[in-house]
Amino acid sequence: MFEGGFPLQQNNTTAPQRKWYDSAHGSLCILGRYLRSINFFEPLEQRVQIQQKVLKYTPIQKVEMFFVGLLAGAKAVSHTATTVRVDPALTAAFGLPGCADQSVIAETLDAATEADVVALRQALADIFQRHSHTYRHNFEQEVLVLDVDLSPEPSSSQAEGSERGYMGRCRS
Repeated sequence: MFEGGFPLQQNNTTAPQRKWYDSAHGSLCILGRYLRSINFFEPLEQRVQIQQKVLKYTPIQKVEMFFVGLLAGAKAVSHTATTVRVDPALTAAFGLPGCADQSVIAETLDAATEADVVALRQALADIFQRHSHTYRHNFEQEVLVLDVDLSPEPSSSQAEGSERGYMGRCRS
């Protein structure tokens, strides 16, 4: 920094203060920083324009909050309160200013029109084209092998999210 052609006096004895957070999602925080550095969400931010009044967070930020919640293990919008909202390190790593209440995120998703859903699909297709190794696979050189296991595993009736269903000879 210069002022009038002379360097400004700087006190180099104290380091700038950083804000440190504890997080149960440390590896996801690293992923969030990386995704921001490669502008992963740019197609989403450019294409999707959900019409909704902005009080604290933009509609696209609320969609990103829900995405982060899904990555953090949320199975529904209501789980963002216990995954994303309680973890300021996670929101900071993904470049979000905080986390909206679950009802506000749900209202944003409800406000999406059919045109917004089409724009979201186009943005996701663009993200897939930019970052997917599958998209860039050379099918002329070799076959793409996907290994998927669709066999169900039995679980107890007390397991989280378990439902009674048919699994061949297994009655649980």
